Amino acid sequence: MSIGRYICRKRRFLKIVQFFILFFFFRVIQISFFTTNEFDGNSIVFIKEFNKTFQKESKRLNTFQNPSLDSTNHADLYTYDLPDITSYEFVSGKRFKEYVIPVKDEKVAYGPNLDPLEVLLIPFSHVDPGYGLTLENYYQRMSKHTLNNMVTKLEQYSDLTFQWAETIFLERWWRDISDDMKTRVRALIQNGRLEILSGGWVMPDEAVTHYSPVIDQLIEGHQWLWENLGVMPKNNWANDPFGYSSTYPYIWKKSGMENMVILRINQAIKATLMKKQALEFIWKPLWSTNSSNDILCHLMPYRGYWIGDTCGPYNQHICREYAFMHTNPKDKVVFVTEQNVAERARILYEQYRITAEVYRRDNLNAKNESVSQNLYLPIFLGEDFSYVHGKDYDLIYDNYKRLFKYMNAKREWNINLKFGTIAEYFEKIKANQEKRTAEDGSRFSKLSGDFLPYTDYQNDYWTGYYSTRPFIKHLSRELQNTLKMADIFHSYAHAHAQTSGSAYSSYAEVTALLRDARRDLGMFLHHDGITGTSVLPVIQDFRLKIFVALSKAKRAMKLITAQLLTLGNLPGLDVFKDTIKRSSMTSIPEYEIMNLSTNFKVGGSFLVVANPSVRKRRDVVSFAAKSKDKYTFISSAHGSVEFQTQAINDDTHRYLFSVELPPLSIKTFRIEAFKTKKDMNATYEEDVVLKQPEINIQNEIHAGDRDKLFLENTYLYVEIDNDSGFPKRMKIKDDEDSEIDVFTQVLAYSSLRSGAYIFAPDGNAKQYLYSKPAIVVSKGPVVSEIKSIYASFMLITRVYNVTGIKGMGVHITTEFDMTKERKSLNKELVLRFQTSVDNRNIFYTDQNSFQLIGRKTRANRLIEENYYPITSMMVIEDSKKRLTLHTAQPHGAASLRNGWMEVMLDRRVTRDDDKGLGQGVTDNVLTVANFVLQVDTRTRDHNELQEFRYTFPSESNLLMNEILNEPTYSLFVEEGKRFREFDLNEEVLEFSTFKDSLPCGVLVAGMRILAKSDLTYNGTSLVLHYKPTLSGLKENIVCGNRVDDITLRHMYPGIRIKSAKETSLTHLHEFGETDLEDNLRPADMELRSFKLMF
Repeated sequence: MSIGRYICRKRRFLKIVQFFILFFFFRVIQISFFTTNEFDGNSIVFIKEFNKTFQKESKRLNTFQNPSLDSTNHADLYTYDLPDITSYEFVSGKRFKEYVIPVKDEKVAYGPNLDPLEVLLIPFSHVDPGYGLTLENYYQRMSKHTLNNMVTKLEQYSDLTFQWAETIFLERWWRDISDDMKTRVRALIQNGRLEILSGGWVMPDEAVTHYSPVIDQLIEGHQWLWENLGVMPKNNWANDPFGYSSTYPYIWKKSGMENMVILRINQAIKATLMKKQALEFIWKPLWSTNSSNDILCHLMPYRGYWIGDTCGPYNQHICREYAFMHTNPKDKVVFVTEQNVAERARILYEQYRITAEVYRRDNLNAKNESVSQNLYLPIFLGEDFSYVHGKDYDLIYDNYKRLFKYMNAKREWNINLKFGTIAEYFEKIKANQEKRTAEDGSRFSKLSGDFLPYTDYQNDYWTGYYSTRPFIKHLSRELQNTLKMADIFHSYAHAHAQTSGSAYSSYAEVTALLRDARRDLGMFLHHDGITGTSVLPVIQDFRLKIFVALSKAKRAMKLITAQLLTLGNLPGLDVFKDTIKRSSMTSIPEYEIMNLSTNFKVGGSFLVVANPSVRKRRDVVSFAAKSKDKYTFISSAHGSVEFQTQAINDDTHRYLFSVELPPLSIKTFRIEAFKTKKDMNATYEEDVVLKQPEINIQNEIHAGDRDKLFLENTYLYVEIDNDSGFPKRMKIKDDEDSEIDVFTQVLAYSSLRSGAYIFAPDGNAKQYLYSKPAIVVSKGPVVSEIKSIYASFMLITRVYNVTGIKGMGVHITTEFDMTKERKSLNKELVLRFQTSVDNRNIFYTDQNSFQLIGRKTRANRLIEENYYPITSMMVIEDSKKRLTLHTAQPHGAASLRNGWMEVMLDRRVTRDDDKGLGQGVTDNVLTVANFVLQVDTRTRDHNELQEFRYTFPSESNLLMNEILNEPTYSLFVEEGKRFREFDLNEEVLEFSTFKDSLPCGVLVAGMRILAKSDLTYNGTSLVLHYKPTLSGLKENIVCGNRVDDITLRHMYPGIRIKSAKETSLTHLHEFGETDLEDNLRPADMELRSFKLMF
């Protein structure tokens, strides 16, 4: 029995004992009371309260299934439940149907005892590093002028304030401005006039981003801010992402931020929160009972963040008249004069009173009477790329100051207006809340969950962008993986060089390459980047930048590999070649064809394989090579290796073989070609068995000629549909409960109103593939696969004949090009699995690859409303089985009917969906997507479902997802004689970090060099994450040799660590020294961050 399962059962036993003690105690008290017949008021109250406690405990115990899911979250509101209590009624607006938002009318602005209202007006400019223009064009045309004028005008007007959030623009501007200007900027920050919010490199999307690079771009931004401005951001500003994850509030809090502001949530649900007086709430992680993880959130009240949107919900035209930076008569702005100030002030005062009321929380005395309270309201004065001209600041300042003077003097209005900051606003409402709590015990509501999907009006659900332009989403994931791996090995290379005193001659070059790649990936994580929702020229610019960044990360990895294997003695850029390449920024990955020549000519060839995981891994690696020689021999320092070949053409083959790699290691394999078997035997002085068996390949098997199609290994059996060539059924061979239908289809929705952002299909998905496919079957000792090839679509199903996690899943690859089908116009392509899992409309989607969050399919609502983002995993389960779909790239996903799982592969839509882009999406290219289907079964004593709002992966889920999303990396050396040129022993060219794997739930979310602007070393960042696993599932694999405690001594054996400190997530706040033997393991689901000096 595993330790986790033992603890699970022990906790369950203790809870049962607790239940019976409570029951016995309750019965004794009942008998005592009822036999005396003496009941006073206190006794009756006691019995009622005890009954409530007993019933609550009994209910909790009866529904308890899993200790890790049994913690009480103590939230007042769960977003999982909000749709069931939400009205989706509409009211007709001027342009479209709006959701009904419960606001009061202007009568609330008048009366004898008005509560005091303080309004803070906060100027800002929202800047996108790519949307309608590229980053550089936006900077040159707009943002640099906004920032230059900001300094001048804040100095001119002593009470004017401003806020800024995107570090990427600050860094670009910082390169251009003088030292004197930099000093003036720092002074404005120190005086509290300029507030830097969030501090990430960009404002990231929250639906389809992976948490690891989001943390990385946050570290990049925060480190730059601290070095150059001395800023530690305290507040987060996220006005424009299209819905909000429950992962990132936790990350913002761990990085030192205490408060946050959001806007774009489902407007109907926003109305429900208004009714519950919960537009300001404490946001709690679903899995956490620790208040230190909570963050105070202010939800902006209406649809938008422009000045016009500060009136609402249907009066935007009113506040647009107060957007004083607009001087064009068509904008209908009414400037404030001595003659009209009274009227203009009255209109604005009424709107501010109406809006302030939606933030009122009942303040009742002991008689249930309403008691006076102070009201506070932030009003954000800004738009996209606003305040470009100096006069924009003048017009805003002069006109609002006239309004301030008039309104503040109206004592009967009891209002005070001033320019302010978000920091000042949160300070005021927190101080006010502390006072209220002391007086009447009131508090902010506590909320758990996410705000996805997003809809702004008339059932326009922004669920299309989860799958828009999947090619670039997949490309960025490859960059993410390569960059993270290079960062980790770069950290070790530097640490070893510092310890040994040896040279790391390429340190500066590698550090610069990785910084450039990191910043471009960070830029792309922006909410109009990875979402695919920019205009076509900007998308092309994004593709180029990500493609170049990937090339830089690979270049860095070659230099790092040379350093680790040869202490830099080998010129890595000249010797190492990528085994997988992308020919252009719109090409899918393909093999780089290597040349194998006869052994004695060049000393053989070498394959260098890196394991980026903190766990020992058994994997399958491959490469493609051309050779006229008939015989090939592959070996490592530990002996010969069995491999498999697949012909690409007459003299070119794909080679596949199984490898076992230590954690965070690099291993070298020798590949040699021989003209004859005699030559091969003579070289190795042994009778070598031929290691390239014949493979059973059948091409274009026609339906009438096909036997039953299947794939299998020692663990799995997969039945393939004879007509489509797609998976149909799967089972674990030695588990009778595991058989499951997985009938696979490729379908398409016809677009009704879909665009880049929204998904609005015209009914159900229909068959997309009508022709009969060519089916190619390949079976061998390493991998067996079936290709189903259509005119514009291919699906490959693989099983690997290896022990370990790789062999426990059905690996699926799709390749598709929607431009090759005329019928694909205004279609949205999906891959659907119709399974026998009885999930009863409940499913789970990963959120940013950080957690698994519960979803409920609401059949009475729209298809698009039931779509959710996934970045790496989707789960359905019943009382006996769990089926997990792993993905190597983001998608929109749904479980529209019982047992169904579907992911959207691509979209080709001609319509503009009226969300600001002004065009459709028709630039589709050939795209690849990778998946794994994995089945788990439950143990007999854990056959109930758990908490529906969230769940955890199984141990094997974690390992499978890791091997898919952090793949093994390989480089090729065509001519082994290059090693000998540098007096290197090619037989021992290996590098390893530590011997024993880290526990299965422990992940390195990031390990990287922290470098100053001049590239000098400023420490090493280590961020750890612990993902607990779900007990009650039959685990067929463990991590292997592993340690229970994670220490610096274990992770950095033989390396001298000068200092180690635990810090906030982005290393701006230090918590104390960490010793070499301290356990670094985070608590369940938590992150821990350390700054190391080598």
